[in-house]
Amino acid sequence: MLSGNSEFNPRADADDQAPSYFVVIDGVANTIYATVPISAAPGTVKLLLGTPRISPGGLDLLEGSWTVARVTLPFHDVAGEATALFGVGAAGAPVATWKNRVVTLKAGYRDLAYQFFVTVFTGRVTGLELADGGATFELQISDASYLLDGDLCTGATETTPATIRGNVVNVFASFLRGVFSTSDPDFPLEAVSTDTGSSSAPTGLGIDDSALDIAGMKLERDTWRSDDRVELEIRDPEPARGYLQRDFFRAFQARLTILGNGLLGFRFNVAALTASAAPVVTLDTVEDLVAWSQSLVDHLNRFRVSGDHDPDADPAFASLYDTDSAEDTADQSATGETVEYRVESRWLRSTLSGAAIAAELAGRLRQLWLPMPARVTVAVNFRQRRIESGDVIALTHPDVPDQRTGVRGVTSRLMTVLRAEPDLLAGRIVLELLDVGLRRYGVISPSSVTGDYSTATPTERNTFAFICNSAEQMPDGSDGYRLI
Repeated sequence: MLSGNSEFNPRADADDQAPSYFVVIDGVANTIYATVPISAAPGTVKLLLGTPRISPGGLDLLEGSWTVARVTLPFHDVAGEATALFGVGAAGAPVATWKNRVVTLKAGYRDLAYQFFVTVFTGRVTGLELADGGATFELQISDASYLLDGDLCTGATETTPATIRGNVVNVFASFLRGVFSTSDPDFPLEAVSTDTGSSSAPTGLGIDDSALDIAGMKLERDTWRSDDRVELEIRDPEPARGYLQRDFFRAFQARLTILGNGLLGFRFNVAALTASAAPVVTLDTVEDLVAWSQSLVDHLNRFRVSGDHDPDADPAFASLYDTDSAEDTADQSATGETVEYRVESRWLRSTLSGAAIAAELAGRLRQLWLPMPARVTVAVNFRQRRIESGDVIALTHPDVPDQRTGVRGVTSRLMTVLRAEPDLLAGRIVLELLDVGLRRYGVISPSSVTGDYSTATPTERNTFAFICNSAEQMPDGSDGYRLI
């Protein structure tokens, strides 16, 4: 999350001028491409850039799926300059290839100097085409989630499967990096099959560490899943996007994240902590409450997690724990329906504390999805341009209904961003938020915090744990805490 600066923020708040843009292209030295003249810029400014267009990414938190965010950058071919820029085969061409090249889009206002423009989007080149009857080249850049479009364990077969055992986050990171090692300094595994007659060495996507949020993934592991071990077997090559969406993001209730600097990572679907890498932003620049809704069709009240996967058995999955611990019979009675959500994990093993992990997962699914979360849509000014799908934000708005208290108005309510749709022409962003009623986690407070929930500040309530009543509720009716 990028916070702007003392020159940009007042202009964004004033909302009296459409933004201006320029792009910085990795490997193209001493030249930037802009929509307007840029003062104090290092090197040459070429006025070839048209107004960018964005196709925002989105998330389905329950299913763990996502869509790739893309930005289209128009380059007007003035005097053949764009043709020369993209002519990779010509002598003296600025770059040898455009594939996967990093491009950074920056925004500001016409009278701001170069150093006060702020990053809007960092992506990698995934497409180039002519438009406007041949007068314009359109360069498409995509966020890093497109790097998950590949195959895993390409050498695996029925007779030579690939097998992996280790911490769940380390396994996930190994698939991203294509590094499967018991001695890796960042994400070591416990055991990995080798390329022999009876097993196949696993293969991953080979994403470079420079494109990954290594620090954030390690923090999520150490905060939430440091002791959770899994074991898996792959007998056929697996499309990475579908496999990781099903067996990591959906099964372990995680969400894909793209940081403001373009790095790819993830966060578990739990409330953000001060110590966590997940950004929490107070939306003090909300311009409009666009919509509020609650789908009563999206109702779940039984949650089952199975594991001990054996593709040769029937059934292929076994129950790992008592399902009754993750259903709500009172809700079933009140609503007159029992709706089950099932996770069949290929990674969980009863020999590796799979029953305890499954019970925790089923319980967290119940906490997240039993309340039928509301969706809130707000429009914010361009100062909040770096909010991404998957971010956790703290919403303050006087007109948002608070179903916990039965009144209007929420203060620092933690919500997850499902979609962030910038209007790059007007300089405003529409956010679709999910109020999932996340069970709150807190750390033990220092002596300077009294422990009185009623007098605690919103920041203290979102950071430290307070004592709840026997109904696991706080004095304002909100959920109680779990200690970290």
